[in-house]
Amino acid sequence: RQRIFKIGDHGPMTPDQARAQASILKAEVLKGGDPQGAREAERAATEANKEFDRLLGSQCSFAGLAALYLDRYARPEKKASSVLEDERLLRRHLLPAFGHRPLKDITMQDFWTLRDKMQSNPVAFNRARTLAGHMFKMAVDWDLFDAMNPALAVPKFPEQGKERFLSASEYARLFDTLLAAEGKEHPSVVACVKLLALTG
Repeated sequence: RQRIFKIGDHGPMTPDQARAQASILKAEVLKGGDPQGAREAERAATEANKEFDRLLGSQCSFAGLAALYLDRYARPEKKASSVLEDERLLRRHLLPAFGHRPLKDITMQDFWTLRDKMQSNPVAFNRARTLAGHMFKMAVDWDLFDAMNPALAVPKFPEQGKERFLSASEYARLFDTLLAAEGKEHPSVVACVKLLALTG
């Protein structure tokens, strides 16, 4: 696709300066460069920085950090299901608790208060605490926050592990796999897995 690259405006730039600049750009293209793409990327970065400044205002709020976290990290880097879970935790628990408060004003005591409020839903608190802790860590990386991470200073609730047993079909598949492994894997490994499967 052919694209037009504007070198400059007539008047401030002389024809000789324009020809010299065109020669430099042509050499860059011949080497496989993309001057127009580089210019567009620079403009996009400028717009992203403007959006960054808009979200932060004079000081970064928790809501501003949440928007940055979702736009700059979660949506580009995480699975869609994980992003939906982050958005749910923010919407239901973290934004109602911290909203537009400046990050520097959010303390460990605030997370103790949230923990107390959510003691009837300990798993949700643990997930929200982990998310908030990650967000505060990224705020440090982005030079938006320079204090102790208030979320990670508060302990999680203990979680009970769920006990699960194999179904008959799962046992059958397991023992078929173990039979196929005989002669290929060390005999003690196969025997150990059989023993664990039979005794739990």
